[in-house]
Amino acid sequence: MMSPRNNIGPYSEEAYTLAIEPAESSEQTEELLDTESGNSPEETDRLILQETISTAIISAREMNPILDPPPPLEIYSPLSKLGATLILQLLDKYRVKWEIFNQRKWGQTPPIKHSRDTDIFDFLTEQEIDMVQRDSSEDTFNDAARDMIRFLEIALEDATQDSTLFPLPKPDPRYHNAHIFHHYFSAYRHSLVTQLPLIEIPDCQIVEFILEEFDKFPISEPLTLEQAEMQAVKLGIIRFLTSPQGQRFLSSKYVQCCVSPLRLQTQNSARDHWTFILLYWRFKRHWKGRGPIESASIMQIAEFLSRHYMNYWRYGLGTDTDINVFSVQLPAILTPKIQINFL
Repeated sequence: MMSPRNNIGPYSEEAYTLAIEPAESSEQTEELLDTESGNSPEETDRLILQETISTAIISAREMNPILDPPPPLEIYSPLSKLGATLILQLLDKYRVKWEIFNQRKWGQTPPIKHSRDTDIFDFLTEQEIDMVQRDSSEDTFNDAARDMIRFLEIALEDATQDSTLFPLPKPDPRYHNAHIFHHYFSAYRHSLVTQLPLIEIPDCQIVEFILEEFDKFPISEPLTLEQAEMQAVKLGIIRFLTSPQGQRFLSSKYVQCCVSPLRLQTQNSARDHWTFILLYWRFKRHWKGRGPIESASIMQIAEFLSRHYMNYWRYGLGTDTDINVFSVQLPAILTPKIQINFL
């Protein structure tokens, strides 16, 4: 496995260059197994691989005729803009109330170019505290409400590192097939000796070259998108928690509640600290282990937060449905911390 790049957040290179849609793979497999049932398992596997690469190279050519790799998948992952993505999704969740809020405050409905981060904070705090109150007992409400307020503070702090809140870009429809092709082609490209530029080499010859190299030096199948996201978020959490900054966070209430995540960035990543801290405050109240979550092992914390994040990813962040929110221009001033007494 290739080692993670140091200048990018919680991603391993393998996790984000070896991604495949599971539905496409299974459909191709079933079709080929039906039509080639007389072959040996090895022959069937090779035919499946040949069909997969022959299909994938078409998308790769359409996206880039000279077969340069597509952009890394991490730019499309919610982890790359987790604070902004969570805030925009919450605004979409309360869209009707958000429009009423803006109509009363500004006399107009979205898009609003002069909305302030404090407006977003005030609005979402009211909505989320109501939700927490419905889901909490009298004994747990105060802590759950404080956790939610801290989460919103940090999500906005992350989101407002850019002056505009906007949803993540969506990949080209051919993107996933192109990644399948480049998973295999990139592994053997250094062995391709030719006088012709790639744009002039027929697709069938490139497919045959990959198959011949695969027979000599087989590589693993691409990860599914879900597997890649799970690997990325868990790796980022573990990297942060094993860093000095992560250990400070676990051992100090002051660091947890009063220190900006900007001061907790590690040497190895620009995003690991945001990933862990946002997920920590978002899902901390769901922890059911013995003792506080901070007393658990690093692997237990990573498993817990990764599981909750992936549920969120499957049914919201990672879906192909549109987040029907508008872009919002924000000032550079971050939302101030607000002390609220729930007693």
